[in-house]
Amino acid sequence: MSYDVWLRVKGGVQVYESNMTSNVSDMWYEHFEVDGGLHGLQDLSWKEAKPHFARFWENLSNERRRLYVEGAVGEPRFCAKYDIDNGWGSAVGAMMFIAELQSAWAMNPKAKLLVCA
Repeated sequence: MSYDVWLRVKGGVQVYESNMTSNVSDMWYEHFEVDGGLHGLQDLSWKEAKPHFARFWENLSNERRRLYVEGAVGEPRFCAKYDIDNGWGSAVGAMMFIAELQSAWAMNPKAKLLVCA
């Protein structure tokens, strides 16, 4: 199963589309301060969603610092928390997905988010 996301402007014109495995959705549920992870951002405008992204990155950064291992390369404890053993999802992939969504939304601030999972 995956998360399919779209950004649409008035008239249903799609300006962005992507998907990501639901295996990494724990990251979104834990670090977006809205009920329902990405679903909690559905139908918001960029202006409404922007503070949620700022808090997401702040929360994620705080967790990374908590899990930091002195001298370790690659944030092993942080990645181990979100990397999926079967290879279908990773911490890095989940963060890249959110960064790409955030960038697309900032470029299309009047768009609304649609999420299907």
